[in-house]
Amino acid sequence: MLDFYYLTGYRRALETVELTGRFCAGTRQRVGWDNMPANFRDDWEDPRLDMTVEGYPDWYSIRRAGWALTGMTDLYEANPDPALGQEIRAMIRVLGRWQDADGRWRSRFGSFMRSAEVFMHAAALNGLVRAYELIGDPAAKELCIRGCRFISTKTVTRDGLMYYKESPVNNTGPASSNILAFRPKVFAYEQTGDPAILQAMWRLFRWHLEREEIKGFMVHHALWALPTFHKAGLLDVWKNEEI
Repeated sequence: MLDFYYLTGYRRALETVELTGRFCAGTRQRVGWDNMPANFRDDWEDPRLDMTVEGYPDWYSIRRAGWALTGMTDLYEANPDPALGQEIRAMIRVLGRWQDADGRWRSRFGSFMRSAEVFMHAAALNGLVRAYELIGDPAAKELCIRGCRFISTKTVTRDGLMYYKESPVNNTGPASSNILAFRPKVFAYEQTGDPAILQAMWRLFRWHLEREEIKGFMVHHALWALPTFHKAGLLDVWKNEEI
């Protein structure tokens, strides 16, 4: 919507961004994330962590927090309100409390609450990279890099493809929605030069092309990685392989 406003100057688009951003800015207090118990990362049986328990809607939701952060950063780009900047920093702190030492944000699979869903990580990672770009918060950078390294090394198949869920029934095949992580992964790779991050992106990119299953939303995310692939010489290698 913000891009549409930049391209057309259509005021209604900007107003929509403002309304959405303000709604996102109220998410942390509205849901009550500051009231989560201090030991929740050790006590995963707390029913408030289960999004399916009646009365506790989304009390713990990586995707909801990540997209709320993204919505705020979109508004901040158009209107750098200091109060909004403080709310962005508060959401970064929430994501910092939720991330474990390995860079994982956990999700519940049935009664199992120990592992990650990669595309939900992407929601948080996109918000974090946007926050770092706009307000320069060092915690956002650290969390983003740690999260990108985790999904590039710990949630991949033996062929190096990022899978859907870190669970026995979902960790053998790749998932197309993981392309949502490309923008933050490009950032993390530029900051660290970690070859594992580049390889994870490249393998998923090649998998999409070789399956000839490209959807519209994927193009937007793939474009973030193309300059990085080109600089690394991977596109030339692929072209020669095709010949």
